[in-house]
Amino acid sequence: METKQIKITDLNDQPLKDITVKVVGILNTSEIFKTDANGIAQVTTNRLIAPIQIIANNTLVKEAVFNFTTLPGTLKIPKNYNSNIPASTQAPTPKNTSVETPTITGVLNKSVLVVDEEGNPLPFVNITIGNRTGTATNDNGYATVEVESFTEQITVSFQADAKKYTINTLPETIVFETNSLEAVVITSKPKTNFLEKYGLYAVLGLGLLAVFAKTEKEPLKVTL
Repeated sequence: METKQIKITDLNDQPLKDITVKVVGILNTSEIFKTDANGIAQVTTNRLIAPIQIIANNTLVKEAVFNFTTLPGTLKIPKNYNSNIPASTQAPTPKNTSVETPTITGVLNKSVLVVDEEGNPLPFVNITIGNRTGTATNDNGYATVEVESFTEQITVSFQADAKKYTINTLPETIVFETNSLEAVVITSKPKTNFLEKYGLYAVLGLGLLAVFAKTEKEPLKVTL
């Protein structure tokens, strides 16, 4: 069994009591949790991928779609949420005015591990949220990603590779291929001393002169 806490408040950060958090199961096996006076519900389940419904005033909050992995730590909804009010009971809308639909906001967080192709953790991998700085992985390759909506783009960058996700598509483990460079040994030809390089030619030249250059008295002697 896994346990996760969620706090539900109104748009003014006031806790909402008796909001239903339902882990949807088959037949009558669904698990029901209620928020307390502090707006907190402890959700305990082994259905990690089952849908989780948030129900306020007997109305399913349709914008809040989670499973246990994506369940946020904090969720804001309108205090008197009800998206199914019959049209006949609604107050007439004045002409030339627009009606704003309250948006659900909150902090959605998820833990992610970044490793190389051999499973070694990659520290200091940059994670950006939209156009702002997000976070980076720690020494063990872990990071906690926090976003404010399901549509925010999450970019995980390592070397020249960048992977893009949303909070719903962000995997628990991200694998990058590392571009390792092979060791290169640089060698050069040994410097040759001028005398070592040309001395042999000079000696051979003197030897030839000794053979062909003769005097009338005695041959020229050259000692090598």
